[in-house]
This record gives sequence, C-alpha cells and structure tokens, in this order.
Amino acid sequence: MNFPENFGFKYLCLLVLLNVSIVLSKLVPDREIGTPGGMKLLIKGKIYSFTAELCSGGVFFKSPVLVELKCVHGYYLVRRNGCSIAENYIIGGENYACLQTDITEVIQALIPVTNPKAPLNHTITLFDDADTLKNFRRYTLQTFKQGPYEKITSSPVGAIVTNTEQTKKIRVDKLCYEGLTEQNGASHMARLPPQSTITQMDKIRLVSNGCNSDSIIFPWGDAVTYDFSHGDTDPNDFTSEIQASLSEPFELPHRSATARLEIWGGLAYCLQTKTHVTKSGNLLMKGIEPSFKVLGQHCSKDLSEENDL
Repeated sequence: MNFPENFGFKYLCLLVLLNVSIVLSKLVPDREIGTPGGMKLLIKGKIYSFTAELCSGGVFFKSPVLVELKCVHGYYLVRRNGCSIAENYIIGGENYACLQTDITEVIQALIPVTNPKAPLNHTITLFDDADTLKNFRRYTLQTFKQGPYEKITSSPVGAIVTNTEQTKKIRVDKLCYEGLTEQNGASHMARLPPQSTITQMDKIRLVSNGCNSDSIIFPWGDAVTYDFSHGDTDPNDFTSEIQASLSEPFELPHRSATARLEIWGGLAYCLQTKTHVTKSGNLLMKGIEPSFKVLGQHCSKDLSEENDL
C-alpha cells in the first residue's frame, strides 16, 4: 500500500497505538482500570492486609479470629465458619472504608465476590453448593457482554449481585437476570430454587418472560440486601501493616501446594480462583483452591451442617 507523502512516521505510530488501544479496550474495559480490590484487617492490635490480585479467592484463617476492624475496597462474603454458609453476609466499601466488627463475632474466611480488577463493578457471582462454594464464579457484567467467559451448564444454588445497574434480561449460565437501577452500591444475596422444583407451567412463564425454559430467575423479592460504605482512609493509618505475600515455589520445594499458600506467618491461607482459558479463548471459572473440602480440617463442626442461605 502506498501512503501519501505527508503520511509520516508519526502517523504510523498513531495508527499502531490506536489499534493497540482498541484491543486493550476489549480485554480490559475502562471501568476495570483502577485500584484493585483488597482488605485491611485489625487483629489483636496489628493490621494485616491483602489484595484480591494476590489472593483472588480471598483469605481463609486456620482458626476463626476476632477482626476488630475491616477496611475494604470491593465486596466480600464474610464467613464465620469457613466451611458453612450459616450466618454469611456481604460487606462492601470503597477506598478502604473501615467497618467496625461486633465484639463477639469471629471470622474464618473473607471471599471477594467481584473480580480483582473490577472490585466495584456490577457483578454476578454464582456457586453450585452453599457450603463448599463449588464452581464459584464471578461475572463482571460489562465484560460479560463482550463474551470472554465460557458458559457453565451446572445449576447454581446461590447468587450474589453487586452494584446493580439497569439491564435487559440476559442469561448468565443458567441464571435469567434483569438488573435494577440503584445508586447506593448495595449488594444482594439470594438462594436459587432447585431446577427439580420448576414445573411445566413455570417453564412456560419463563419463556413468556424472555428467558429459556431451563433458566432460573434471580429472585429480587427474596434476596437479602447489604449496604455499601463510602469512605476514604488516610494511608498513614496503615504504615505498619503486615502485607500478604507468597513465597516462590523454589523457596519451599518440599511443602504441599496448600502450605505454599500460607500468609502472615501461617495465620491464614491465600486462596486462589481456578481459571482456565479454553481453546476458543474464553475464560472458564471453576471454583476456589484449595477447596473448602481440603480446608475442612480447620472448620468448626458445630456449624458445618447449618445452611441458612
């Protein structure tokens, strides 16, 4: 191709930059670029911190601990018993807004329910078992519409929605979802009905409402809503924080894969989300590792059989 004589080198550079920016915009939407999710926790007078980039599946304490203060950027599922959905709730905040903890409450696990680089975005999180969070997966809605996620055909039993925005009906795995307009950044958690309870009449209604006959509708009327905290914390308050970090594999050649995920001097594990890029280039999400079944030895048995989602 012959360029005009006045089409100089700088114009070629601009074209290259433009093409690169278009590709990047498809992979990382503008709203996803910013401070990654994370938490700062006050435990026995010490501040422990982690980011969702490092611990994409959250943190799991070997024994439940009293967290005196939780400072958050993003949305997190709080679990008193790491292996049970009993008494779970969601906290959400931005700029590490600090939330006081009930003096009688102990916590064993904190699980991010938004993606690390989009901690404040409209997100749908699904799981196939309430206690083990089997097939735990998070879909950032803005990215989901661009199609980079591989669909999962299993039936979710629970769903969490954060920072909802108005959307048309969309199918997220087997969930038929229609977002609502909100301004307060709240999050919502709901139990989903088993597909075995869906009657033929229900299927007809699903199709007439614009969903597939095998869909599960997000039950806005039955969802539990949790507030979002706006705030801004002085970075000087955290100058002495103990940041989570992982050892390189070669530094711990004889330790198990689980032991290599220990953080804060062995106080907790840095959980990871299991992801896989398919041949078609889509992202397949398949839960959290180590699994809660593997970590079950650390869980209290008196709560493990409760389920109040």
